[in-house]
Amino acid sequence: METLFIGRQRFEEEQLLSTNAYALNLLRNGLAREGAVVITKNQTAGRGQRGNTWEAEPGKNLTMSIVLLPSFMNVDQQFELTKISSLAVVGFLSEFMEKEKDKIRIKWPNDIYLDSRKIAGILIENVVRDNQIAGSVVGIGLNINQEVFHSAVSAVSMKECAGIEFNLRLCEEKLCEHLESRYLQFLAGQKVKIDSDYRRLLYKLNEEHRFSSGQNNFTGIIQGVTAEGKIQIILGSGEQKEFDLKELKFEQEL
Repeated sequence: METLFIGRQRFEEEQLLSTNAYALNLLRNGLAREGAVVITKNQTAGRGQRGNTWEAEPGKNLTMSIVLLPSFMNVDQQFELTKISSLAVVGFLSEFMEKEKDKIRIKWPNDIYLDSRKIAGILIENVVRDNQIAGSVVGIGLNINQEVFHSAVSAVSMKECAGIEFNLRLCEEKLCEHLESRYLQFLAGQKVKIDSDYRRLLYKLNEEHRFSSGQNNFTGIIQGVTAEGKIQIILGSGEQKEFDLKELKFEQEL
């Protein structure tokens, strides 16, 4: 594995309720160095955004969490971690599925889609002290070799797309490399590049789509994302509005 620190400390358990919960416990007890990876073959209570569960057949996918220590970040910069992590997953998928890379997109804020099907999800949880991010746990669920999905969300795996079985340990190592590369890119001050790449890869960017907010249903066109992570949408009236994660839901395709 060609990394400086991500994946150099590794905690593997046969079964866990949640890799994020396990990693947070390690972090809070001073047992995890920066870049520590927690991974399991069977995550029984994986979580996603909005309190959703994450479906993963045991031994078929990557269910892992990575510890970062971005103490240089204050709380209002936390969306940078979302962008870094999302771009790392896109980079990883593009490396393994080059023929499909033009179809891989980031569904705001941090689900990864291949066409209109979900192939990966990210959940980031932070430990905050004095308005600084003392530590972060980046949880990643990636559909690798699973072929049957039972959740309501339309899902897809790398094996379904490529028609071949993937080595999970190799996938883990490559994902760590991509995450470290994007993290170091941010540390090197290349925020403009990260922002540009994230916006370019947004699912449904500049396309009309159906959304809901509370009791309101509407169509709009995604324009981008603010520094704080709010999505910017032009409504049918021509007005541009911003929504955070709890305020907006993507509805079915038009």
